[in-house]
Amino acid sequence: MLPRVLLTPIARETLLAAVRQAAPREAIGLLGGVGDAAADHAGTAALRVTSFLAVANTSTAADTFVVPAATFAAAAATLRARGEILLGFAHSHPAGSAMPSLQDRRELWRDCLHLIVAGDGAGPADWCAFRLTSRGVEPLPLEVA
Repeated sequence: MLPRVLLTPIARETLLAAVRQAAPREAIGLLGGVGDAAADHAGTAALRVTSFLAVANTSTAADTFVVPAATFAAAAATLRARGEILLGFAHSHPAGSAMPSLQDRRELWRDCLHLIVAGDGAGPADWCAFRLTSRGVEPLPLEVA
């Protein structure tokens, strides 16, 4: 059973603010909340995303992102200090679709939640929630508050 993804209003607004600030480059950050990051193994019915923690994108290209390991580790520690678990990651496609690109399919972490926001954050956004598995991209039902 695939888990539902519930994106709370504060997580949504924080993520969209990061997308607006990063445009025309990709925004990237960690998704914190409650649920089980390995929901496919645990049978969790829902992943509740309660926060988005933006991290610096050090890529010089507009259509990709790079996060240094130390930056990721510090952000993950911040989530743990708040009592949240790392559910996964979100990034933006300012000039593309919300579907995972070929590069996303090759490089993103497997078996965790991913959100992609298409657009620059100023207008309507298109959203995609998914996880990557050995079988490929598995879309997840998403409720955006």
